[in-house]
Amino acid sequence: MTEVARKKVLHGVLMLLGWGVLLPAGVLIARYLKWKGKIWIKLHIGMQILGLAFGIAGLALALVQFGPLGGSLGGHGLMGLLVSVLGVLQPINGFLRPNKGKIQTPRRRAWEAVHKGLGWLAL
Repeated sequence: MTEVARKKVLHGVLMLLGWGVLLPAGVLIARYLKWKGKIWIKLHIGMQILGLAFGIAGLALALVQFGPLGGSLGGHGLMGLLVSVLGVLQPINGFLRPNKGKIQTPRRRAWEAVHKGLGWLAL
């Protein structure tokens, strides 16, 4: 196996673990484990951070080895870059989360729509 092939495999493994396993697991935790109490949010955030870390590592490898820093950026690369940007925006959006409260405010409903919508779009 050539060095380029090894780096492509490593990129694929990082992206598969991040975007194919950890990030979807974090989404499923948020969707189905709220009945467990406040532990769900810690698990959700932890899985999302870990998944995004794998994704960013895969992105960095791709940008240096195959993308604008080491080659050309085609359709696959552009889509990966877009998805990665959406992924990085999610924790920023998470920090802006308004309190839920007993009655949801329009701001909280809008936040949920953006957070969930962009998260599902990225996945």
